Amino acid sequence: MRLIPDLAAARFAPRRYRPGGIGNWSGHLPFAYGLVAALRPAVIVELGVHYGESYFGFCQSVDENAVPAVCYAVDTWTGEWQAGFYGENVFQDVESHNRLYYAPFSQLLRCTFDEALPRFADGTIDLLHIDGLHTYEAVAHDFHAWLPKVKAGGVVLLHDIVVRSPEFDVWKLWEEIAPRFPSFEFHHSLGLGVIRIGEAPLPEEPLLRLLFDSYREAEQLRRYYALLADVLEYRARLQEQRFHTSDAVCVKVYGCGPAGYEERTSVSTPIETGRWRRLTLGLPGGSGHGPVRLDPCETPAVVDLAEIQIRRASDGAVLWRCDSASGFDGLQPSRDLAILDRGETLHCFSHGFDAQMTLPPLANAAPGDALLVDLWINVEKELSRLIPVLEGSPAEPSAPEASLRERVEALARDNAALRADLERVRREQETLASEVRALALQNDRTDEPPDIAPA
Repeated sequence: MRLIPDLAAARFAPRRYRPGGIGNWSGHLPFAYGLVAALRPAVIVELGVHYGESYFGFCQSVDENAVPAVCYAVDTWTGEWQAGFYGENVFQDVESHNRLYYAPFSQLLRCTFDEALPRFADGTIDLLHIDGLHTYEAVAHDFHAWLPKVKAGGVVLLHDIVVRSPEFDVWKLWEEIAPRFPSFEFHHSLGLGVIRIGEAPLPEEPLLRLLFDSYREAEQLRRYYALLADVLEYRARLQEQRFHTSDAVCVKVYGCGPAGYEERTSVSTPIETGRWRRLTLGLPGGSGHGPVRLDPCETPAVVDLAEIQIRRASDGAVLWRCDSASGFDGLQPSRDLAILDRGETLHCFSHGFDAQMTLPPLANAAPGDALLVDLWINVEKELSRLIPVLEGSPAEPSAPEASLRERVEALARDNAALRADLERVRREQETLASEVRALALQNDRTDEPPDIAPA
């Protein structure tokens, strides 16, 4: 029995998973990652990008496996009647992610597929992914129009080959072309067809051999990648449950767009509480119309900041910075955020659910700039440690101080009660983790299980 060689996919942790809540392609991300690592293409083209889950899976493999590739994403980013129409925010989100991670080798071509054709000479594309309109006429046109652009030995991917519903006819095209080329098909996640073009000799790369020269192990290979897809899904569910039921909080920054602070000019990330974290959050282009705003958490908590820095994304130039050496002056907290100390760290207390901090204006930022915000931050939900701080207040505290102390004490009591509920939910989380392990064990015990080669 041949060993499944693609350990790169087994270690893959996608930077972009189910963006916009859409996960039709999520199950094929491990294969996409491993295919790029094995094929080592020089040119990758994707037709039909939307939120870019599949495209950025290719790009992440290029980045992490040092593949000398140039990647092109082709889409109008306006939508169509099958996937639905959408606003400018989708393209802005894709553009921001691309600029943050893949700008040196990735280009977004905002045009129709036919308009992009003249940009590519015949026989120049190594990996082509077609995922546009899914009617037979549309997908057949895209395939035959772009086929001459693929070099001998290149690979073409077609998504949704197992979907049989009105106006979703990729399966018809697949049944026509699969017998004409070396091909492989995955059946999970709506199906993915893989074909190899031309008569070029097949490389000795093991994954490519398994795909196009080893029909005996086809089901083994399908089970392997379906299992990796399940692992990704369970990891995502565990992470989501951990965020909503544990001590995690969401750190969010807003760039200032032409209309002020809006969701489309913001970016956020969940972090675990109780330990220091270094974060870099990338704000999209058009964020430089005014000061950046930091929302450190959305719940009562203690917030410590040791460093805040804003850089221009295009060249990394530092536009503004504050730390213990330079001081933390010029920060404007909202009414739900109290600054308790400006010593070695900026010590704050979020006593509401809308804590905000507006940073000073950026003198050297242009309105259209994309920005990078660097934070060194620690957030703690254990509020009882604030009481000694308040105990240092005068014997006859002012009305605001007394009110704040009472609120801290009440929140500390609530915090203790919530921890009991949290422990119960954590036990449920451990049960889910056990199910993941059982799934992997069950797969290992099936007939002819996929062996994984040692690293």
